[in-house]
Amino acid sequence: MFTQRSEISWGFRLFPIWLFGVSTVAWIVIILRPARTYFGLTPESVTALLLASMLFSAGLSVAFFFFPEHFAVRAIYYLAVKSRWFLMWLGIYGLLEYYLRLPVLYLENQNLRLNLTALFSLRGGGPLLLAIPFFIVLWLAQPMQNPFPTRWFQQKWQAFLAQAERIDGKWSALLPALLPIGLVLFVIYGVWGARLSDYLPINWNDATGYWLWIRQFSFYGLGGGYNFPNELMPPAGFNHFGEGSPLYIYVYGWFGKLLGWAPHLPLLVNFGLIFVSVYGFSRWAQLDTPQNLALALLMAVAWPVMIFSATTSHESLNQAIGMVFAGIFLYLRQAERVPLASAVAIALFAFGAGMLRLSWVILFLPLFFYLLHGNVWWRKAGSILISALLAAIILYLTSLLVPPVNNSIFAALSSEDGVLAGLKMQILAQIKKMVFKQTMIPGIAILFLMALLLAHSLKETVWLLRQRKSLDELAKSQAAFDNYNVLTLFMAGLTLYLVNGFYRVFFAPLLTSLLMRVAQKKYDAIWSMVFFSLLLAPVILTGQGDWQSAKTNFTNHPPELAVWQAALSDHVMYDAQTTNPWCNTVLVTLRSYDSRLTALPPGIGVSYVLSYPLPDTRIRSKYLWLVEKDMRELSQEINLRLEPLLTLPESTLYRNLDANCSP
Repeated sequence: MFTQRSEISWGFRLFPIWLFGVSTVAWIVIILRPARTYFGLTPESVTALLLASMLFSAGLSVAFFFFPEHFAVRAIYYLAVKSRWFLMWLGIYGLLEYYLRLPVLYLENQNLRLNLTALFSLRGGGPLLLAIPFFIVLWLAQPMQNPFPTRWFQQKWQAFLAQAERIDGKWSALLPALLPIGLVLFVIYGVWGARLSDYLPINWNDATGYWLWIRQFSFYGLGGGYNFPNELMPPAGFNHFGEGSPLYIYVYGWFGKLLGWAPHLPLLVNFGLIFVSVYGFSRWAQLDTPQNLALALLMAVAWPVMIFSATTSHESLNQAIGMVFAGIFLYLRQAERVPLASAVAIALFAFGAGMLRLSWVILFLPLFFYLLHGNVWWRKAGSILISALLAAIILYLTSLLVPPVNNSIFAALSSEDGVLAGLKMQILAQIKKMVFKQTMIPGIAILFLMALLLAHSLKETVWLLRQRKSLDELAKSQAAFDNYNVLTLFMAGLTLYLVNGFYRVFFAPLLTSLLMRVAQKKYDAIWSMVFFSLLLAPVILTGQGDWQSAKTNFTNHPPELAVWQAALSDHVMYDAQTTNPWCNTVLVTLRSYDSRLTALPPGIGVSYVLSYPLPDTRIRSKYLWLVEKDMRELSQEINLRLEPLLTLPESTLYRNLDANCSP
């Protein structure tokens, strides 16, 4: 039953792995001192539990050093070697938390500096010096025969799988499709004590804007007032919405036209998108019940899916697109030849996804590589050419649809100092934002999860190279896809996006890789993702404030909203006869772009002052809704002729006498 003493590696006997582990954990725990709660536990409680586990491990280490043949020694050694991947990444996570707070990087006069003094001090270098031998021993530790009586466990596990496989996949697919929706509803009704119909976009001005625009389209389609920053219109005059892409507004607004408007309609659309995409993927990929259980586990910790399904956000639409892409890639890998009609449909879907969010262009390269035929180099060249052409078309069309302001992608690509200088400035700006708070933030958390997936895919790549797989097999492997997906996402994020949005923008393409792995039963990365998603839950759920904002949207409605709505209805009315959309527009400042705007009638557009100076010498909006401070600032920029219409708490509604509108 037991193997000889020599089977336990020399590293265990001469340099016990436990002593390295305990010393590393001791340093990290004592110096790190967690600064956040974990599932209701205070930082002090978390520290106490970690210290207690450290002392327990230390006691075991001493006993194990003297009794290496004991069953407990062999059992824990076996488990440690089997779980060394998790132990290694736990160490990396601890070091990342520690050095963010040290800090190794800091800001000085808006410049990023390397804190060499802290890095080479005992406090800075100590944990790293202790971690290095810990990682080395983890890497060198030799596996041993399983000391556990495995027959019973294997029998039970095989019996469970046999029972699970008897359940038809069409029924078990309901579990991952309904689970995230059920969890959100449980929180809304059971934890917050609210109802779905209580929703109103109180917090996060982006969500307020999305809600207003979807409502406007639901009532008036492409009509209604203008919603532009600084009253800057896009070249395509038919579009009344100043967003990175207005297409998702048309998608959500179409549901409003079809079903009728309700304040919580966008959430119902989100739930529908999640259910249809998850269930559809499961049935398309023909997942069996064990696979559906793994998918359900993944969806249960897919925090961005749950966070943004409970808000007026288009993230659920993008997550659904990511799941469709997963199904498409699986289909293309298996198909020897793709019918022309299917190829055209796939290309049109990809083009539409790129129009909805430019970051989907990243997946064009592998998509067209799979679609094209011929040798590897021909397909690579063809995919690059087609992807570049479609990306250029999408960029051009998007530039026609959006105002020439308030877009990080176009700002980086149109820098006055050149594209390269603009991209460099953007990268430095994102790094500064990541280190500014000197703590783990959601943007860093999603990068950590991406690095974890990349490590898995690189490990698989090494294995494929050792197997001397052909270039075509390597290019079509899941490892190659994940390497490309993660690395391009990382570079695109640093150069074109904002760190505050990393965890919501990156998660949809990340979901594509993860669902493909579930379909192929490549579970190692899934278990890692589930474990570290749980570990990072407090960071993602509270770090950006989006989950707390979602709660506010259900539980904290300003009582004056009803008063404002009644008062505004007598002075701001939608004019269906006018041919000038500015006559159905109210101008506010960015700091006033909040929940009070929901009191405006449907169809009234809301433009806002983003920055000074304004591009025009006169205001075109018929109405202005300003607080006194904003009124003074705007008056210094432009000569205003205004007629007060209504005095509200802390603000006043004016009619703009210079607007080309009837009273």
